[in-house]
Amino acid sequence: MLTVLWSTKGGVGVSVTAAIFAVGLAESAASRDPGAGSCLLLDSGGDLPAILGEGVPDGGSFADWLNSPVDVAFDSLRRVEAVTSRRLSYLAVGDLASSTASIERLRLGLRLLRHADRPTIIDLGRVDLASTGDLRESFVREVFAFADVSLLVTTPCYLALRRAQHYVAEGLVQATGVVVVDQPERALRSSDVEAALGLPVVCTVPYAAPIARAVDAGLLQRRLPQSARRPARWFAEADRGGSL
Repeated sequence: MLTVLWSTKGGVGVSVTAAIFAVGLAESAASRDPGAGSCLLLDSGGDLPAILGEGVPDGGSFADWLNSPVDVAFDSLRRVEAVTSRRLSYLAVGDLASSTASIERLRLGLRLLRHADRPTIIDLGRVDLASTGDLRESFVREVFAFADVSLLVTTPCYLALRRAQHYVAEGLVQATGVVVVDQPERALRSSDVEAALGLPVVCTVPYAAPIARAVDAGLLQRRLPQSARRPARWFAEADRGGSL
């Protein structure tokens, strides 16, 4: 299954949410099979290793794979992944702006990710669909076309919702639901988000100090805060056949 997390405004918590969901999958997989890998995180912004408390990977990137000689072996993408201390797999998107790879090669890579024997979470970060004509723009558009689940991550913020409303209403992106990073001091609530976007709020991630402290200390992957466990559990259960 291919799940994409994205936003239309920076700083709303897309990468931290992706990390929480991935850790939930890792813990769920480990409880069933301690030696099993759990999922792949595809990172377009480059922040996920730090959020997970890992060093910068030495391996290649998705862009490197796109630029390499054609190799359609089932495990070809796995050769450029890094595996974290909790058996999460991580792969940076890399520099797509200067890539000369074909759209067909890009689609092949996304097809391999979608049909792999483990889920893939793509942290797309802030989506900007201004026409650039390069592979970076094509990557964003193709990710939405291939994704089984597309989750907009947003705070209940008027400015963030106004941007998202434009993208959704104009059909610029495909979305199956919304993850709200809850900020109790905001006037808007999840029901307002649903009304503004015409999309269901499928999960709420608390805007909580323990999560921020775990990220700052590099402990999110090793010691998931209690406040993050409910969204992590929700995603793990949804991935096993629950409702997304």
